[in-house]
Amino acid sequence: VIPGADFGWQAESVTEPGKGWWFEEGMETLTSSGATGDQPLWCLPPVARLENLEASTLEFAAQTQAGAGRPLLLLAADQQGGGKGGLVTLHLEPSGSSFQLVKTVDVWRGGAVPATAQAPDGSLFFADWGTSPGVFSHCQIRKLEWPAGPDPASGKPAGQVQALTGLPVRQLLALLESPSPRVRLRAGRQLAALPFQESLEPLLRLARKPGNLPARLQAVWAAGAVADGDAVLLSEVARLARDPEPAVRATTVTVLGEGRFRETPPALRAALTDASLTVRMAAAAALGRLKTPGAATDLITAAARNDSGDPFVRSSLAAALALAVPAPELATEAQGSESQEARLTAVHALRRLAAPELAVFLSDPDPRVRSEAVRAIYDPPVFPALPALAEELNNTAARQLPESCMRRVLAAALRGGLPGHTVPIADLALALETPVSLKLAALETLAVWDQPPVRDPVRPRRFLPMPRLPGLAREALHRAASGLKAHSDPILSARAKALLKSPAGAEPPSSASLLALAQNTEAPEDTRLAAVRMLIVRNALPPDTAHALCATESTAPPAVRAEVRSLLMGRDPKTAAALAEEVLLNGSSLEKQAAIRTLNHLPGRSTDHERLLLSLARRLAQGSLSRPFRSRCWRRSSGATLKADPLGGRPRRPG
Repeated sequence: VIPGADFGWQAESVTEPGKGWWFEEGMETLTSSGATGDQPLWCLPPVARLENLEASTLEFAAQTQAGAGRPLLLLAADQQGGGKGGLVTLHLEPSGSSFQLVKTVDVWRGGAVPATAQAPDGSLFFADWGTSPGVFSHCQIRKLEWPAGPDPASGKPAGQVQALTGLPVRQLLALLESPSPRVRLRAGRQLAALPFQESLEPLLRLARKPGNLPARLQAVWAAGAVADGDAVLLSEVARLARDPEPAVRATTVTVLGEGRFRETPPALRAALTDASLTVRMAAAAALGRLKTPGAATDLITAAARNDSGDPFVRSSLAAALALAVPAPELATEAQGSESQEARLTAVHALRRLAAPELAVFLSDPDPRVRSEAVRAIYDPPVFPALPALAEELNNTAARQLPESCMRRVLAAALRGGLPGHTVPIADLALALETPVSLKLAALETLAVWDQPPVRDPVRPRRFLPMPRLPGLAREALHRAASGLKAHSDPILSARAKALLKSPAGAEPPSSASLLALAQNTEAPEDTRLAAVRMLIVRNALPPDTAHALCATESTAPPAVRAEVRSLLMGRDPKTAAALAEEVLLNGSSLEKQAAIRTLNHLPGRSTDHERLLLSLARRLAQGSLSRPFRSRCWRRSSGATLKADPLGGRPRRPG
């Protein structure tokens, strides 16, 4: 098949070199016969363009002395696919030892691909320059003719190419049954361009006619194109959804997905329960494109019917849900379903959307759904849901998950760096039911807590840890290593003993001494900071002491107050968020920096998160923040929060 032509041609329709025109070395002329008469036929090399047609032709004519007395017929190759090739008659006059171009007459211009041109009578010429075109390449000019035999459209013999434009509907329908896919496609396009009063009913009759399946499928596509999304016309096409042939039903529901329906067509809803897998997948994809009201219910119900757990059906339904249903509505609809397969499909759809609503499925009663939710949150990753994934360490039921999922939970906790997660990690390492490999992973997580690795411990990618304070995992690491040093596994026991000898695993001081050190106003600032961190990790810092440390500058320096507010996130997020909002007005630079860092540890889209974001946006709009924090606040602020700002006005960009 010649690409870019308006007709489908088989290879045998190309004339052989001995029967057509042959042109060698770009210099010689050869008298042709047939439609072009006895004029010399010239073909420029592909390096020549019609922009420099005059100069190239005059140069060739001067070298061959073949242009005197009669016009030259030139076939120009179009190497850029811009339709600038064609057959041109050149009239030359002798001018000394050269020639002068008097005029050019376009026999035709055309050719949508390099070295291709079409004559008005339908004949198609193209210049074959071989595999390595150049100035001196061998070129064969080929003429394409209609294959010998009766015309499939009219039954009459035809000796040349005939255009499909303008053919009656009867002939176009006959061409739909052609064995050539290209002919069927061209005929279908011509039928789709006709008014629906002329072509829709004949196309539907052909689509219902048993026998030629490719012709029927092409007729369904053409009927859908004729309907052009009109719901009334597509209702006639929808009757084909009850055809006995599965391929016809699948093509029909695909066509229905291009319509403009206010509600789901009954034929499309029925196709979701079709016996054919292909039809069900096509119906799901069509419903996802339609985005009609109630699509969530229809797709969730279809997912619940997938009792066999077919992965292809699940994938198609998940793709449709991601297209048609907003994430909050999808999560609510799926949670109300009793089908495990429906909830699993919803998790796949939410993963495509990277939606924070995936976190609600971490508490699903089915272990498979919980495992898939863990993978959906960590693997892409979905950053707003990572704090909720790390909180699974406090859920004893999560320990029943596969080891691969628990490793993702450990990695999420390591990325967040919250002090409240170190104790659950130590409990996981000391639990009797924990596998040895997972015990070792928990121990290594505590060992690298202060300085996480550059590489992700689970996935092959870079690890991007959140800012954290050093020394928060010391207490938990010492307790876990002390309990595992006598383990029966030699590798685990040796690693625990080695960590106990390291500074990170050394025995920390008592809580009473740490509390006295934190309240000592004469102690160095760094020492007080370390004491406060250890108290927060042990959950041994009383609330009244914490508020007293944050009260005034006389009780603690700004760095200590900032650390206390930041560390409270591991135990009391609401209190920490309220304290962070207060210091944005009259706190020090260190306290403001800690308040901004508080956003890293608040669950996304929570009330506290939105309130603190709104406070940041207000301070930014009022100009009450110093320059180092403006860009940081701007990055944290979101469009939805700014619209809710009662002050109005969008804050200015920094600088």
